[in-house]
Amino acid sequence: MLALNENPPLTWPDKRIRDFNGKWYVAHCKSRNEKILAWHMTHKNINYFLPMRLNVRKHKNKTFRTLLPVFTGYIFFCGGEQQRLEILRTNRVANMIEVQNQEQLIDELEAIENALTASFAIQSCQHFGNDCSNIVAEPLDTKGQIVHINGKTYIVLTISSLGLTVNIEIPFEMLRRIKPNYA
Repeated sequence: MLALNENPPLTWPDKRIRDFNGKWYVAHCKSRNEKILAWHMTHKNINYFLPMRLNVRKHKNKTFRTLLPVFTGYIFFCGGEQQRLEILRTNRVANMIEVQNQEQLIDELEAIENALTASFAIQSCQHFGNDCSNIVAEPLDTKGQIVHINGKTYIVLTISSLGLTVNIEIPFEMLRRIKPNYA
């Protein structure tokens, strides 16, 4: 378990993921290899995004704080064929996923990046389907679905290409309903 200051950065280099150049891929890592692979990418100067959340756990009289990947087993990276091969050579990747809709993935990752940058609590969750209201979370400029769980309001964000979802606890007054797009 790493100390908080020993974790890799969420993004490398330290800039917005929309500003990364290259093609986006998803590395499906071998068990518990996300952070090690992120450090490797940092040393090789490969652009990546590893969304992580703070996990606080108490044991006896001690409090443990760790950063855990939001999407266990996945790290998103941007580059070319040379970077893809470099990552495969690490022997830390179980599967490499090519992203068909690059712009959609960037939009979805950017929504999660905005939530993490604004320090909202984020966690992975079950997919709720289409029974939720479409909304915009004003402070994040993020579109998503809204759900209420145990008296709390969450915006649900999805990484469509992987079928992964996260929920972000957000004050209800920061939400605005939008009309669904029936294209």
